[in-house]
This record gives sequence, C-alpha cells and structure tokens, in this order.
Amino acid sequence: MILSNNKILAAVFLIPAAILITAAGIYCGSRLAGQPGAHYFAVFQNQVDFLKPRVTSDTILTRERLFACEDVEVNEQEPAPEELRGLSRKELVEKFSPEGWEVTFNDPKSLILTGRSDQLCSKHKSYRHLGLFQGWLAIYEGPLGYNEKIIRVESITAADLPGELQVKLQQAMDFQKQAGAAADKLRGELEFETEEALNAALENIDEHG
Repeated sequence: MILSNNKILAAVFLIPAAILITAAGIYCGSRLAGQPGAHYFAVFQNQVDFLKPRVTSDTILTRERLFACEDVEVNEQEPAPEELRGLSRKELVEKFSPEGWEVTFNDPKSLILTGRSDQLCSKHKSYRHLGLFQGWLAIYEGPLGYNEKIIRVESITAADLPGELQVKLQQAMDFQKQAGAAADKLRGELEFETEEALNAALENIDEHG
C-alpha cells in the first residue's frame, strides 16, 4: 500500500514536470532552428489550464436541477459573472457547497452548478408504477425505481397473484439492479404514464388473479 501511494505521488509530480521539460525542450529547439516558440508554450499553457482550470471571461456558467427521477432541468446558462473569475475548482467548491450546489469544473470553458431535488420532475410526477407493500399489491407515484410515495394499496395480496407477476413485482421494488432488456420489459408492463393505462392493467390483474 505504501509503495502504491509513493507511485501515485511520483506520478502527480512527474507528469507536470515532464510536460514542462518537453515544452522547454521544444522551445529551445525552435530557437536554435530560428522558429518562434510561442506556439509551443501556448499548447503547454492549455495543458496547465485543464489540469488546474480557473474561471475566465470565456467560462459558461450553467445552473441545473437534478430531480429524484434523474432528469435534469437547466435553469440558467450564461457567461460566468465577474466575481467568479479567477477562482479555482477548490475555491468554487468552498463557495457553493455550503449552499447545496455540486460543482463540476473540469474544463475552463464550462462551470456547472447542480442542485439536487428530492422531488420528481413535472413529466414523471404523473407517472405510476406497480409494486409491493408488506405483501400487498401497491401503486407508487413516479417511474420505476422511485418508491418514495405510495398512492394506494390494493386489496390484493402478492400470494394471490400469478407466480410470474410476483417475481416481476419483486424486481420492480429493486429496479436499480435491473438492466437492459429486463428493465425495459418491466417498464412496459408495470410503469404507466396515465391513470387510464394503470386502471386497464389493474382490471387485467383482477381478471387473471
């Protein structure tokens, strides 16, 4: 473990040093050859900007909201205000984290402030999906994967449902572990965009339950 840490520390110091040495070598070589070296140092400066970016007049500030359903809503996008110019990633985090913002600043041209919401976006708030609650068939607000709010519990126990449907309802309650075709199939069968579609599915369950 100590050896690995030493290697990491060595890499942190050696990589910038290697870039600097390479740039200096190219510059000296260009001077000897009678060519201007400004271009090569401009390339080197760009490398430094990406390693330790700072806000400039070219930085675009984006404020966005990340909802519980993982949808993102962009609220604001404009050039970074003057009071932020010159700040590093660390200084931005110190400034905005206490206000609840997550800072993404890996490119000097793009600063993103993300605010998390425990609510659903306007689109998914009307969604409903089927799941289980204490062994009973239940209807949840929002898309599959969001089990925070129960709309109502039906008078149908899981034990009274067909075995295949019981399995799917269990998978729905653990939707984050589903992937690919399995997740898409669950959405097609247990997730509903309208009350009409939900009621039709419930009627079908009553008939075949």
